Amino acid sequence: MVPLLGLAVEDDWTNFLHGHELNMDTTLTRNDQHQYHRAGMRLMGFSESLECAGLVYTSFFTDEAAERGRVVHKICELFFKNDLDEKSIDPQLKGYFDAVLAFAETHCTGTGTYYAVEQMLSHPVYRYATTPDLIGKFWTGTTQAGADANGHIDLYVDFKSGVPAWWHALQGAQGCEAWNKQTMQKNVVKGFATCYLHADGTFKLSEITLVGTQQYNAAYRDFLNALAVTQLKFKHGLHK
Repeated sequence: MVPLLGLAVEDDWTNFLHGHELNMDTTLTRNDQHQYHRAGMRLMGFSESLECAGLVYTSFFTDEAAERGRVVHKICELFFKNDLDEKSIDPQLKGYFDAVLAFAETHCTGTGTYYAVEQMLSHPVYRYATTPDLIGKFWTGTTQAGADANGHIDLYVDFKSGVPAWWHALQGAQGCEAWNKQTMQKNVVKGFATCYLHADGTFKLSEITLVGTQQYNAAYRDFLNALAVTQLKFKHGLHK
C-alpha cells in the first residue's frame, strides 16, 4: 500500500511539519485518477486539495463543462508543443483554439520561449504536486512591473474555458512556488496570470500577480491552509 501524503510512518508526520524535504531525485508520476506519487509517496494535487478541504465541489461541474475544459486544455498543450493537428479540432471548439492563437500572437510573438508545457511538478517541502499549463517568457509591455526593457516577463499562465473563480489565484500561486522551488533559481517565474478563452475566438488575460506581493502571499497562504486540512483528513482516515 502506498503511504498517503508522503507519510511512510508516523514519525514522518513530525518531519513533514518541520519541512524535511522530499527526495527530488525520483520520478514523479500521475495515474488515471490524477493522483500523484513520488518516491513511493502519495502527494496531493491542487484540485484534490481544495475539494477535500470542502472549498470546491467538482460535483457541481456539468459533464459538458468538464469535457470542454479537458479538450481545450489538450488543444493548448498540443499547440504549445507544436504537435497539434488543427483538422482534428471539433468545429464546436474551434473558437477556443482561435482564442489560443490570439493569445500567442499577442503575448508570445518575439519570445517563443516556453520552459514547461503541462509539466508535472512537486514541492519538496510541502509535498504537493501540480501540472501548470504553461510556463515561459511572455510579452506584456514595458509598463508591466517586473518586465524587462523589452516588455518580457517570465510567468506561469493557466488557461480556462469557463468563467473567473476565486480559487484561480490559489492555483497560480501554488504553481509558481512549485516551479521556483524545483528549478533551483533557473528561469524563475516572477508571477502568474490566468488566460480566459472564449468561444467567440477572443481571450482575456487577468491582471498579473507578482511573486511576493500581498495578493500573491495571501493566495498561497490560502492554498497551504487548504492543503493542511486535507492532510489532516488523510492522516485521520477522514478521506480516502
